[in-house]
Amino acid sequence: MKSLSAERRARDRRVPLLLPVFLIAGFLLSVVFGLPCAAGETGGAPPAPKAILSTAPDFTGRGVDGKTYRLQELLEQGPVLLDFWTTWCKPCMQELPHLQKLWEAHKGQGFTVLGVASDDQRTAAGIKPLVQSKGLKFPVVTDGDRKIGNLYNVRNYPTTVLIAMDGSVVSLAQGYRPGDEKELEKKVMALLSRGTKSEKSSATEPAATETSETKSAETGSGAGR
Repeated sequence: MKSLSAERRARDRRVPLLLPVFLIAGFLLSVVFGLPCAAGETGGAPPAPKAILSTAPDFTGRGVDGKTYRLQELLEQGPVLLDFWTTWCKPCMQELPHLQKLWEAHKGQGFTVLGVASDDQRTAAGIKPLVQSKGLKFPVVTDGDRKIGNLYNVRNYPTTVLIAMDGSVVSLAQGYRPGDEKELEKKVMALLSRGTKSEKSSATEPAATETSETKSAETGSGAGR
């Protein structure tokens, strides 16, 4: 009986010692393999079943620059990439510089990256300093109550949502692994190749004028007969 009791006590002592090892291993896996950070890790809303979105819900958000951004207005300029992130998410920090480069490369064509910083009140103070230290120039809105995130069923970070100009959701991805930005850029370029609304309007105007001129010529030739 004594030996069994001693073994049990020894086993009980080993469990607490191994717990930090498991926690460190989990952290390293999230960094190396880009595993997404769960919203519940900082006491956020509990995970819920993820619905598949086909159309992007419209919303308005307050930017860290003091400006107000509305999704529908941004889509009038071109495709939009929503990036839901937090200051405590390591994969988010790895992805953000790549999104800055992506935005710089294609902003001239109407493409917008809209960051959605989802920190709650405990870590929200770090959002603006992080945006500045990372040199992020694309707009970033705050979503401390996660109203925007809930519209898009966001439960992990980072979550990126690529939206076409007609409001349709082209892709939704969770987590980040090196090289993901290359596939993302291909999708962005495919959307940009369709042209913006202003380009489409310009393209149709000459055709309409040409048709009008053709009709006038036909009418004129008929009158001369």
